[in-house]
Amino acid sequence: MMASVILVVGFMGMIQAVTIGSEMLATARRQTLAAQILNHEMEKLRLISWTSMPATATDVTVGIDCTFWPTWVGGRNYAVNEVVTYNGAWYRCTVASPANTLPTDTGFWTATTTALSTDIVNREGVVLSLERTTVDLIASEMKEISFTIEWTKGGTTTAAATATGTWLQRLSFQGSAPIARTYTRRSTTWFTKYGLNHAIQRS
Repeated sequence: MMASVILVVGFMGMIQAVTIGSEMLATARRQTLAAQILNHEMEKLRLISWTSMPATATDVTVGIDCTFWPTWVGGRNYAVNEVVTYNGAWYRCTVASPANTLPTDTGFWTATTTALSTDIVNREGVVLSLERTTVDLIASEMKEISFTIEWTKGGTTTAAATATGTWLQRLSFQGSAPIARTYTRRSTTWFTKYGLNHAIQRS
């Protein structure tokens, strides 16, 4: 009897260790993706002229560039405004799409090369959102531009009695867990009218 109890406790501990390790890997992948998106947005700003810089505004939702859209996956339904890449092209869902409906089906999808603020980018098991804040530090001379990317790991905002989703989803943290966790990553850069710029990034 005692041996059975020890075996069960050991098995439960092993499952918990695998679960924690899986979550750490998933979080690392999302953090890496977030850093790539932020760096991409900063580099795009460095390629435009001073007169094309964003106007002063706070927490403006920005579309995530097409290069970071997820690959289309058969066997799942897509909601309106979800975006995917398929065979080297980018598509936006215009009508709720049943499983296995190819992005080339114009009844449900439209081809595009432009990201919109209303796009739903569902990648690495989470929906990513991007915001931009622009501040004039010196009128017509210097701007501070910050990008913040945010995502929430599935779950509820408070402790739940049981997790939802299949046991495999819960184990891999690809589905809902008892408690939701929101992650943010922020990058700030400063631009001057005559080309000097500096950037800093933090989690």
